[in-house]
Amino acid sequence: MDRMENMMARKKIKDLIEELRSWLPNYDSRGQNDYPVLLFRILASLPGGDELEDMGYETFQLGWHEADQLGRVLETIQDKSDVEDLVSGLVREEEEEEGMEEARRGRRPRSRSGARETATEEMRFTKNDDRVFKAFLNHRPAEGRKFSTDGRRLDGGAFLSNVASWETGPNGKETVVLHDLGSRTAQRIHRRLRKMGGPGIVKEDRASAREEAPRGEADRHAAEELVMYIENTSDLSLDGPAGQGRSVLLNALRKWRKGTYDSARAVKLFEYLTESGAKRYAKEFASERDWHNMFNVATRREAARQLEESFRSAVEAGEYDHVNTSRR
Repeated sequence: MDRMENMMARKKIKDLIEELRSWLPNYDSRGQNDYPVLLFRILASLPGGDELEDMGYETFQLGWHEADQLGRVLETIQDKSDVEDLVSGLVREEEEEEGMEEARRGRRPRSRSGARETATEEMRFTKNDDRVFKAFLNHRPAEGRKFSTDGRRLDGGAFLSNVASWETGPNGKETVVLHDLGSRTAQRIHRRLRKMGGPGIVKEDRASAREEAPRGEADRHAAEELVMYIENTSDLSLDGPAGQGRSVLLNALRKWRKGTYDSARAVKLFEYLTESGAKRYAKEFASERDWHNMFNVATRREAARQLEESFRSAVEAGEYDHVNTSRR
């Protein structure tokens, strides 16, 4: 009987694999909020999901009990009213108690997404900023509260002098060249200019090197740019509070502390991160479909090598001694 039950269970897994392989490709993107990523994160959190964790999927604090409970929740829900009743029963009373507590303290009840909203506001440019950016891209002078342009150069005050400028290339064609590539604020401005300027208008100092790199060979300049992009994207950065980058950091640190860390093999771990970064970069600045052309395999591997080397230097210097790698 046990053997028969085991065969039936194996068949269910096989059928589920076929269904998922057929369904998951329907999702063009694999962002943190997309279903495939959510599914893989849940699987990575369960015993046996180590391979997905190695690939950088951030884990939840799940055990078999939580997984069983989640399964029963999804099995019980049949329609919209079931979801509403479940949410009401779990959340409403908690929100009322929280609101009363805030009122007793004489404060306005805070939004659950307050921290996220604050972070979003910090990243957002104002209409006044966009007006100056647009003027710069159209060769017109403009003054704003934070930025200014004479039509040839974009400045952002004393600490962001000459963020970008119009320059004439050897072929006589003018393009916007981005400067101050190491500044996070400047990089945000660069991304904004790219979106407003359209493809082919905005280029970085080293963009031409990427275009000239032979197919199949590593483009070191493009790899450095990819590394910089990853390091300045919160959920991809090793130093970010959460996300794929944080998962890769914890995974690498566990191996380091166990004495099983291998530099050459670790590059493969970082390659998962550079692939995600390449896709995100292409989606943000060009077309996600072009990610493998913008950063070929050799370039992504070079970026992974740079990330691994940076990690190794940091851990040897004790910069991650404070990081807790235990699975809670």
